[in-house]
Amino acid sequence: FTEFAYQLLVSTSDLVMSSPIFDAFFWIEPVKSNTKTNATKVLWNYPDDVSAVVEEFKDIPEFCFPDLQRVALEKAQTSRSEHYTFTLTDTSGKRVYGICMRSLFRGVTRRYDVKRRVRHCLCVITRYPFFKFFRSVLLELHAVALLEEKPGCCRQFIDCVYRSSDMSSLREQRIVIPTGTISAMYAEYSLVRPKASAGAGMSSTILPLFDTLGTERFFKLLSAVLCEKRIVFIAEEAETLSATVLAAASMLHPFKWHHAFIPLLPGKLLNLLQTQTPYMIGVRKYLLSELRRESLDGTVVIDCDTGDVRLQGQVHVRDLIGDAATARKQASESIDQMKAKMSGMASMFMGKATDAPSDVGPKDLMVVLLSDLKSSVTSTKPSSYSISSLLSGGGGTHNRSAEEAKVAWAIDAEKALRDNLTCFFVYFFADLEEYMTAAATAGGVVPSFGTIKGPDPANRRSSAIGSDGASSLGDLHFPADDSRSNFDLRAFMAKRTAMGDSKQLLGFISDFLHSQIFERFCAELIAKKQAQLAKGDANKRRSLATSNSAYLNTPGSAGGRGGVNSLPTAASGSLGGDEEPSDDPYEKAVLEWAARGQALTIANAKIAVAAASPASMSASKDMGSNFHNLVVQFTSGATPLAPCEVEIDRDSQYYTSYLGVSNASAATDSSAVKDSAKRQLAVDGILRKIVADASHGDEFVTIMRTVYFRLQGALATGGRG
Repeated sequence: FTEFAYQLLVSTSDLVMSSPIFDAFFWIEPVKSNTKTNATKVLWNYPDDVSAVVEEFKDIPEFCFPDLQRVALEKAQTSRSEHYTFTLTDTSGKRVYGICMRSLFRGVTRRYDVKRRVRHCLCVITRYPFFKFFRSVLLELHAVALLEEKPGCCRQFIDCVYRSSDMSSLREQRIVIPTGTISAMYAEYSLVRPKASAGAGMSSTILPLFDTLGTERFFKLLSAVLCEKRIVFIAEEAETLSATVLAAASMLHPFKWHHAFIPLLPGKLLNLLQTQTPYMIGVRKYLLSELRRESLDGTVVIDCDTGDVRLQGQVHVRDLIGDAATARKQASESIDQMKAKMSGMASMFMGKATDAPSDVGPKDLMVVLLSDLKSSVTSTKPSSYSISSLLSGGGGTHNRSAEEAKVAWAIDAEKALRDNLTCFFVYFFADLEEYMTAAATAGGVVPSFGTIKGPDPANRRSSAIGSDGASSLGDLHFPADDSRSNFDLRAFMAKRTAMGDSKQLLGFISDFLHSQIFERFCAELIAKKQAQLAKGDANKRRSLATSNSAYLNTPGSAGGRGGVNSLPTAASGSLGGDEEPSDDPYEKAVLEWAARGQALTIANAKIAVAAASPASMSASKDMGSNFHNLVVQFTSGATPLAPCEVEIDRDSQYYTSYLGVSNASAATDSSAVKDSAKRQLAVDGILRKIVADASHGDEFVTIMRTVYFRLQGALATGGRG
């Protein structure tokens, strides 16, 4: 039955995939000669033919065992599994990931607890940064290997995962391998594959990095990475090292690291540290003795075990915080002011006006972030708590409720940390598109995706803002083929200065504008804008053609009256399809801010980030810029206690609306009735304009997408809003 179930699963799988979920799988064993381990052997691989992968990536065994000379025999009672990730670059320059698990398996006698032996490495080579997903797959594969009654179950399991994953779909996919399909599986295996469009920016947990470094050093690392310094991470264990380097890249989101990125450097490649171009490289501590001191000159060294941050030689890193004690003091004093502004959030969510001025609260963004992180992360952390031990499964002997509290804190703290980083980038760059020149959207600009340049003074020179923060805008000129030349960055920096940003932040932003990271971001922004304009023109032409055709063929008036049936449908490409709405937190927050039409202040940036989170009611969420402002305003007036019903006769375009009062007893109160009547008039005015807009095909599509989103939001929040 097991063999039949497996063959049935294979025969019903979608074998034609535009891109497989992984390129290859390797089971690698270290080989000992005499007393030394100096070679590796591939016990088996999947698929059978991996010659193309091996030819392109010849160093896979070295990366799987970067510490090959240190591999030793281990007892089952004291050995533990180890997870880590390395990166490779394919011939087109794209990043490829090797996701590994090293662990003990059954020995020659097929007993797990007998005889000392070396750990084997399970390695998945993939182009998708699905780190948690593949970690779960490898853990399950390890269990299958320990439980299999006959050889071949592990290969069947990997084959099922490979065939069951349809990467032609952008959506999340649940992969299920039923009970009994593989003889070593005694329960159904189910796992959700992330969206195919999910990038590396949100795939790694950054809380352990923050917990190790602390607030000040965390932001110093953020500054160093964004300004493209040469950064060396050191740690004793491969798992700690790999996770830290991945987290450092993840905290940049929505920006991306485009330079050398090696979470785990094999010993034979230590000469790469002498490269003068920017890099993020992880090095095991036992290799430091083999390094010459001058190899680390001009680098930022991060100790992943102790949290120390050292600047080696001639290297300068902008300080985002300034004097930490002063910032914390200001943060404490400014909390009440910030709360006053944030108290308007609920009323803004419900569409009510707020009289709070946009400049209420502290001027320095870092003051706000320090205060928020202190109240939501550091001060709420459970005592005697190690994030890394929790993530690795070490629960200790604490009772279950204490462990649950720690897990709950880790989840909330990770979200708070992510939200604060998103707020940091939203506050500085949400309005960057407003500084885009007309030439950039004309279609003639080719975004710059050329070769990564080194620290050429003409391309990445340090800004004219000195260490004291004094600003000079004379160096913000870039060649015509540079994507940054399509933005008025002088005006952008002038606004930042006028907004009262601190000298430290102004100096940092000016340096960052000269980075390759920012250049690529500008190129992507231009490409995205041009695509939106092209798609909008195509939809408009399609909608107009559809409406005109219906108008000419519908009986009734001169040429006919285009009704609801003449509007574009999902089949025409305006709606539906496999086009997955963005779930990027930065993009959603930017859209939220734009939908509210408010000044880009610190408080409004925080409100946009909070509103864009899944638990909040948002004005724009996943619809991109394709939402209807009047519908947003209209639906914001509805609450669970004040329902609003609308009836529209599509033939006569006659409508009636009924807006309830807050509760039954208030219905007899004259003041409540008057307020309700005033509100009714306002609602009718908005609704009249919405109905008028709905007579146009392209506007109707936008209106219905907005309504659809609002319904989703109401369902997600249990009817609130």
